[in-house]
Order: sequence, then structure tokens, then C-alpha cells
Amino acid sequence: MSYRAAGGGALAFAAAIAASAALPPVARMAAIGVAVALPMLVLTAIDDAVVRFMALAGHSVAATIGRHARAGALFAATATVIALATAGLTAAALVFAIGAIVLAWLALRVILYRLYAKRLADFSLIGIAAAVALIATSLPIALPVVAAILVWHLWRRSAERCWIVA
Repeated sequence: MSYRAAGGGALAFAAAIAASAALPPVARMAAIGVAVALPMLVLTAIDDAVVRFMALAGHSVAATIGRHARAGALFAATATVIALATAGLTAAALVFAIGAIVLAWLALRVILYRLYAKRLADFSLIGIAAAVALIATSLPIALPVVAAILVWHLWRRSAERCWIVA
């Protein structure tokens, strides 16, 4: 995705946040959440074949994630500033959290697409999301540790897939 798409998403978000000013506070937060989540999902769309080709061509995991996440990160930063200026700190925190979650989801998808075929990677991603949800509900204090170990392990395995032509 390009920077123009991120700018267009930011303009659409600004229009949506201005239109939501007449709503009650709870409905306004829901509208802001939807207005930031939809462009983030569009801006962070990736193709598994491109990710695998970048691995075959020698791009690192960080370079692949950076290439796919730059429009989404720019939109999330811009939308956070817009939300802070127009709707307050709570809305900015909501926008930032949604942006961070979508970018983390993108990073996991890139790592898994470098390791597995599309179907198996998507299935693994659903399993990881279920495991994270289970840990978050049963033992939330362990979630950062478990998530860091999981990402570190997958990152290390994915980094080994560089320059493999098979």
C-alpha cells in the first residue's frame, strides 16, 4: 500500500470522527473504533506469495514486515493524532490500541507466511489467537511473557528461511 492510501484513509477518518460528534459518548467510541479498524485492515492486506518471494530474494523478516506495515503505521499514527485533537485522550487510546493490534496481527501473518503455506499459516494464526485469548482470560499476567516467547521463536524460525530456493 502507498502513502497516498494512508493519507486518504486519514481524511476519511477525520470526516468520520467529525460526523460522530453528534452521537452519545458510547456510540461515538464505537463509531471511532469502526472508522479506524476498517482502513487499518485494508491498509495492512498482504499477499502470501509476495511474502514468500521476499524471503527467497533475501529480505529479512524485519524488512518484510516494515515494507508491508508502513502505510498502516502511518495511518495509525495520523489517526491517533486526529483523535487526540478532536475527541480526547480516550479516543486516541482506542485508536492507538486498534492500530497496534492490527500491526501485530500483520507481523504474525508475515512471519507465518514465511514459514508455511497460506492455509496452514492462516490456521496457525487462528490457533495462536485462540491461545492468546485463553491465556489473557485465565492468567493475564503471563500473557506478555508467553507472547514474547512465541514471537521470538517464530521470528527465529522465520529468519532461517532467507535465501532458500527449493
